[in-house]
Amino acid sequence: MNVYLVKSASAFSAAFAIAIGAAMSSFAMGKIGKAALDGMSRQPEVAGRLFTSMLIACALVEALAIYCLLVAILLIAANPLVR
Repeated sequence: MNVYLVKSASAFSAAFAIAIGAAMSSFAMGKIGKAALDGMSRQPEVAGRLFTSMLIACALVEALAIYCLLVAILLIAANPLVR
């Protein structure tokens, strides 16, 4: 198998994984923030609990971006097809 083809495919896949992961993470965080602000504006007395829930949800979504970065690093640095 051509090593250069495998390396270039790995680099393209890594870039694609990071791009999609970052785009979807930012989209999800925007939706979480919008929903939390809507809830806080409708019921200001539960703003503290909503804020806490929003932070936890944003942390879980951010984990998705970190996992995409991890997959990208593994594709580039520890590719089993390249010897």
